[in-house]
Amino acid sequence: MRRTLSAVRQRCRVPLTARRVLLDPLGPHGDRRYQHAVYDLDTDTAVSPPVTTARADAVLLLDGVFLLRPELIDLWEAAGLRGRSGDEGRCSR
Repeated sequence: MRRTLSAVRQRCRVPLTARRVLLDPLGPHGDRRYQHAVYDLDTDTAVSPPVTTARADAVLLLDGVFLLRPELIDLWEAAGLRGRSGDEGRCSR
C-alpha cells in the first residue's frame, strides 16, 4: 500500500492522540471518558469513535512497541520488552 504524505503525518501523531483520548482520560487524574481507537491500520486513516465512560474499577492493559516512544514513556511506572523466542526482555525505568 502506498501511503500519502498526509497519512504518514497522521500516523506520526497517533501516540500523542492516543495519549489525549485514551491514556490521559484513564489515568489517575482523568475523567474515565475515552475513545477506544485513534487509527485504522486497514484503511490507513485516523478515526474518531464515540466517547465511552470506563467503570471506576476498570483496568487498562496495553501492548505495543509504540508505548515506549519518548512522548509516552513518562506515563509508565515500569516497561519491558520481551523477545519472540521467549528469551528474557529488557526493562526500562
